[in-house]
Amino acid sequence: MSIKDTSKDENKSNRENTKSKWCRYHKRNTHDSSECVKLKKKHDERTEYTKGIKPSNEQSSGTKKKMFISSQNYKCHPNVEGTIGNKSVQILLDTGADDNYISSALLNHLNLKPQTTEPKEIFFGNSDSVIVDKSVDITFKTINTAEKVHSATFFVINSKRPDILLGTKWLKENNVIIDFVTGEINFSKDICLPNILSNVKLKSDDFNNPDIDQDEFNQKILILVNKFKTINPSLGKIVGFIII
Repeated sequence: MSIKDTSKDENKSNRENTKSKWCRYHKRNTHDSSECVKLKKKHDERTEYTKGIKPSNEQSSGTKKKMFISSQNYKCHPNVEGTIGNKSVQILLDTGADDNYISSALLNHLNLKPQTTEPKEIFFGNSDSVIVDKSVDITFKTINTAEKVHSATFFVINSKRPDILLGTKWLKENNVIIDFVTGEINFSKDICLPNILSNVKLKSDDFNNPDIDQDEFNQKILILVNKFKTINPSLGKIVGFIII
């Protein structure tokens, strides 16, 4: 009687299973996208702020007329308040998305007309994907940040939820700085120096105060400017100072 060596069969089976697996997030075949912990975490984060939001077909007609994005729960994600026309919106700053998106529900609510674009496939955190073939150019104003008018192109996603979000391409192009520790969001084109200087109140006599070491003061200013120039190279030099 002979005993069959099953180790080769097991190794072959493992290799076949490995070849059939592929993780879209890690770009590896060690596990499948459906098994990926990272993708599951991103999906859980996205679904968290949708809890308690009723689909539009469950809303009364009166509620639907008053529908706007600020009813969404964006507490887990950076967001800014804004206006489109005369209507209030809460815009999500999605650091996990490349492009800008707006839902068909919000598009219709704002009475905006989209234009047909080249079909584009986008992927969600739960590994689902959808084809978008419409976009719309929107002018909007941010509130409690720079309070200035911005413009962007948004791809239209067929959804009953009133969502609107800005992706990383737009955020980088407009030098948006997000502090995930304090929650502060700044459009750096409108910022010259950090807010810590806003609490400094100088009197006219301070400029002639012999107790102030001018060289030490200049050096501290240079350190401060150099620090923020590294973060935002678009900052220029301060007249009268030489940046080393």
